[in-house]
Amino acid sequence: MTIHTRSKPGYIEVKFQPEWIYISCIQTFVMAFFAVSCVEPLAAQRIALIITELLENAIKYSSGRQALTRIAVEDSGNQVKAQVSNTASEENITELKRTIEDINKYSPQEAYLKRLEKAATRTDEKSQVGLARVRFEGRADLQLNIEGSEVSMTALYKLD
Repeated sequence: MTIHTRSKPGYIEVKFQPEWIYISCIQTFVMAFFAVSCVEPLAAQRIALIITELLENAIKYSSGRQALTRIAVEDSGNQVKAQVSNTASEENITELKRTIEDINKYSPQEAYLKRLEKAATRTDEKSQVGLARVRFEGRADLQLNIEGSEVSMTALYKLD
């Protein structure tokens, strides 16, 4: 783990084996780090929500044994860029592309409500609400970058 901090900008970079057990630890650390280093408490909560959802997504879609997480307050000081990168199968990449396209074609609230409606009728254990939460509750824009089997999911959160 690499930690770099200044009043603004600051960033965290974590490389770890994508396992569910680590999610709550990273969420707590991210919220505390940003709350004391460079953003207001509500923004720190949103950043923690964003990174939690991105990490959970990486675990669901990952085909590798490692995920790279980078969260940074950009040089301008008014935007946080949260990015999680991992490897994924072609099938998972296709599903992820469809999910992101579907979420991004609606307003954040509409996408969230549509995902909740779908989750209520699903028979498997996947809700697929998390990335819609990033846009609606986290107030972040989502971007997906794919290079071969490498997937990078980025959320951009504007600081108030």
